[in-house]
Amino acid sequence: MARAVNPLEVAVEPAKKELVIFFIIDKSGSMSGTKIGAVNTAIREVLPALRGIGGSDANIKIAVLGFSTEAHWISPPVSVDDFMWEDITAVGWTDFGAALNKLGEKMSRKEFLNSSTGYAAPVTILMSDGQPTDSWLAPLEVLRQNNWFKLATKIAIAIGNDADKKVLAEFTGDAQAVLVSHTPEDLKKLIKIVTLTSSQIGSKNTAINVSNIFSDRNLAAQQSTITAITTSMQSDPDLAANLFDDEIDDDF
Repeated sequence: MARAVNPLEVAVEPAKKELVIFFIIDKSGSMSGTKIGAVNTAIREVLPALRGIGGSDANIKIAVLGFSTEAHWISPPVSVDDFMWEDITAVGWTDFGAALNKLGEKMSRKEFLNSSTGYAAPVTILMSDGQPTDSWLAPLEVLRQNNWFKLATKIAIAIGNDADKKVLAEFTGDAQAVLVSHTPEDLKKLIKIVTLTSSQIGSKNTAINVSNIFSDRNLAAQQSTITAITTSMQSDPDLAANLFDDEIDDDF
């Protein structure tokens, strides 16, 4: 007769939370050529390194929001194992306010953040080379009331000298979280560094040592900036507890 199975002896693998990395990409006309080409190359090349980073802690998903004349979701959250990057082109204006509205609409348990296993704090990576051409302050104020956005790791990459770093700092809430790229090669390196570092931080909800990530002298100066960004994960413990609680309010 087979021995009865003791339920206490059955190992149950804990359900993994999901971590969504939101890429918010300026694809206006000024981004055409080498700038958007560097973005396309960097995201395509970082995907293999992202696969498996979550390990036993989190399932990583990628979502992509593009903005030019109006804003649209290029991809809803898709598992990094299944995500396939398709190159984007750049044309039109810079409707940043429209992008903020789109982000706020979907950063919710009723929309993109609806996993039954729960979510780690999201990561938002904004890339832009210019200045908004629509009204953006009011949409940003609305977005700031979104509790998921409050907890998210928020990083911006200013592409070139014409990028409005003050606007990007309004998005991140911290001027130190705005990184600057002056060449296509620097842009590709920054996208890879920021994406890999933030995904490791987010999947474990803890700060990590990123000193071994930096090998380029031009980017090494920004090491302390990215390290400092990790503290945003512990910025509001009470809010974090609410977000990770199964009894989370529906309007998050």
